[in-house]
Amino acid sequence: MRINGLAVEVYAVQAAEMPELAMARVAQAWARESAAPPPHQQQGGPWALLSRHRDTRAQTLQLQPAAGGGSAGYLSEIDLAAAPAPLPRPALPLPASARLVSVTESHDAGIEARQFSYWAPLSSLQALQELQRTITRGRWQVTGESIAVLAQRAQGGEDLLLALQRGDDDLQLVLARAAGGSSLVINQRHRGTGWR
Repeated sequence: MRINGLAVEVYAVQAAEMPELAMARVAQAWARESAAPPPHQQQGGPWALLSRHRDTRAQTLQLQPAAGGGSAGYLSEIDLAAAPAPLPRPALPLPASARLVSVTESHDAGIEARQFSYWAPLSSLQALQELQRTITRGRWQVTGESIAVLAQRAQGGEDLLLALQRGDDDLQLVLARAAGGSSLVINQRHRGTGWR
């Protein structure tokens, strides 16, 4: 997985203990094995979070109660000194005023996926109208609700989900109101042997 061009290793983890006890044990083990600052612990909704720096690497463990008892979650690690890869662009050109917030990339079972988050100083309706032109020029096929239906919903202030397809590429775009404009989140999948 890559986040903003940096490789992130993510592992699914489980523990027999509830998150609080599991976190306490991991925090003790991490503190014993490193002279670095002690791990930082916090709560984020249902997730218990534990983070530490180790040389140039940052690790985060996040656990929540598992349905059958114990804990389940993820351990992620990133090398903060690594050179980031060039950031990809979404397959669908966005309004010129859109500003990139983040990019997440993953590859699993022959499907490559990217999530782009943007902010634009436009209403959802204005962003949809600008996107309509690039959808037509790019020969994308609307596979969900039509642009006309989405435009009516945008006038009512609703968040929008625009589903598109072109060849082996699937794209879902969520338009939502955000401070001073709109949030645009693009989920893009490619089935096959790489991006075009």
